[in-house]
Amino acid sequence: MRFPGADGATLEGTLLLPIWSELERVPGVVLVSGSGPTDRDGNQPPEPSPADTLKSLAALCAGRGIASLRIDFAGTGDSEEPDLALDYPNMVADATASLDYLRQD
Repeated sequence: MRFPGADGATLEGTLLLPIWSELERVPGVVLVSGSGPTDRDGNQPPEPSPADTLKSLAALCAGRGIASLRIDFAGTGDSEEPDLALDYPNMVADATASLDYLRQD
């Protein structure tokens, strides 16, 4: 999914909801990678990791009734932003924008 990020950027992310989430509000988390060019599933290019760490964590959250939004920071994964946008202040801004987006619904 695409949603607005900081400074007019468009962020790419994956929202995973528990099965019963349409019946009631559920808690939610934003899952972000550590530093470096890691995508929203927890993989570093050029090869996907067999672990898909963030994807696995999102599935665990959903199984416990927690929605999760995992994102590609600007400059990583499916992001259309240049990789020069991948710095700590921009990562914090992207994470904050993602949390704001998750809170809307």
